Amino acid sequence: MIAKRASILQRTAEESVAARRKRLGAFYTPPDLVEVVLDEALAPVMEPIADAASCRRQLAALRIIDPACGSGHLLLGAWRRLTQRIERIVPEGSRAECLSLAAASLHGIDIDPQARAAGRSLLERECRRWGMTPGDFPHWCRLDDALLDEVTQEGAFDLVVGNPPFVDSESMCAADPMRRRLLAGRYSTARGNWDLASLFVELSLRLVRPGGRVGLILPRRLFASDHARRAQALMMGQTVESIRINPPGTFEDAAIETVSLIMRRCPPVEHHLVRIADESRCWSYAQRDLAHLPPGHWSAALAGGGDGGVAGVARSALHGRPRLLECAFVGDGATTAEAYRLREAIVERSEVAGACVQLINTGTIDPYRSQWGTRPTRYLKTAWIEPVVPIAWLESHMPRRAAQARSPKVLVAGLAGRLEAVVDEGSALCGKSAVQVIPVEPALCHALCAWLNSAPINDLYRLLFGSRGFGARSMHIGPRQIEQLPTWRLDDRHDRARADELDTLSRALHGRDVDSDKSRRLRERIDAIVSALLAQPAGALASHSPTS
Repeated sequence: MIAKRASILQRTAEESVAARRKRLGAFYTPPDLVEVVLDEALAPVMEPIADAASCRRQLAALRIIDPACGSGHLLLGAWRRLTQRIERIVPEGSRAECLSLAAASLHGIDIDPQARAAGRSLLERECRRWGMTPGDFPHWCRLDDALLDEVTQEGAFDLVVGNPPFVDSESMCAADPMRRRLLAGRYSTARGNWDLASLFVELSLRLVRPGGRVGLILPRRLFASDHARRAQALMMGQTVESIRINPPGTFEDAAIETVSLIMRRCPPVEHHLVRIADESRCWSYAQRDLAHLPPGHWSAALAGGGDGGVAGVARSALHGRPRLLECAFVGDGATTAEAYRLREAIVERSEVAGACVQLINTGTIDPYRSQWGTRPTRYLKTAWIEPVVPIAWLESHMPRRAAQARSPKVLVAGLAGRLEAVVDEGSALCGKSAVQVIPVEPALCHALCAWLNSAPINDLYRLLFGSRGFGARSMHIGPRQIEQLPTWRLDDRHDRARADELDTLSRALHGRDVDSDKSRRLRERIDAIVSALLAQPAGALASHSPTS
């Protein structure tokens, strides 16, 4: 392990600045964010430092660490706050001991030797003001990989702060496979397409003592990613004190949205409220209600309005209700490997005489309408007019996909400005970029299609998962998200009656003789039914008698 870490550090020292920053995700902390984190994370830690006597006692025991300190901006900010407190409460002739204790309380680790050198220059300038030298800061910045460090004592720090690097696992596969393998073997959060930021959440909770605080600047995607569910599970066991949504463009050289997270390492009390804020508003969200949001996706809590606003809408719609995964299989049309095998078998309909299935992909799915044959189908950078796959080839090479193609299902576009769903009665193969919903009861197809196309479910999907997309015109719509959407209760006679009406309305909208006025009326009725079902209190759902 030591030899492998040494190899990683040596390569980091030899890289160019641009290549190193890209690989390490090193984007340094703006001063405004330093103040945001320290305002909430360090201020409570400093409260016991009230007079000269308590200053010496508290500083002698204080330990603060930044495990990805870069050039030390957060540590420098902490130092300045500590010195301000010392200047205020300790007589001038007695400050030397307190300054020395404060300097010794600050610990830093970073993998980048050039960042370390820049940080030493900053520290030297700061030292001149106090008649000190960098040698008076024995733990200021140790050159090491904190994620693989075996020296730093766990549970020993009163405060962990940091602006950890934002690098996803897929990028690490290409740029740093050896380090990725080492990290995957050490952290429970290193699963799926994980981000280094998740690992630093886990590391911070290891380093901080019980009752201590953590203040981290994190990518907002950590609140809207499937892989983030493990990091969020760790957070749920602690008291999440606040989440601040940082202004767009905070990092000038990185187009990434960030939040500042403050936690305390102790279980939350029963009715604990998380403080959430952006540039202009502040609201709260019950921490226990985060558990009712889809795993990995806490975006709704950050959407504003708190428990009584849009975040409350998500909680009310999800709490106590069955999810789509309970009544249907929801999945991609093909794995990446299957998609490339399948491309060899795709032909135009006019070129095959035997039985075949249509290939339907994202671009040919509209609400209640398949545009196969009307609109070109793009598949792996190739355009087709009427793409089909011979059923004999599919049964021979991909029997599971053949069975899915023959199943009645709902096809959903995978990249669109809204949910777009259409029913296939069993004659189409779902493309790689689309999503298929195969209900346990085939008769549910049309009701589910109406449900997914409705405005209330679209609004809910955007609230829960909109942060995964690329803006209002291009939501990323995936199976793991669709399966978390709420549905009606299949064993409730009132809900089934409304679902039967959704079925009828969907069949009408799939017809070819629906003019625009009739379509609008049918969709408005669907929206009203879905709104009524979502608005029904969760407790009332269980009070109805099931159909005999």
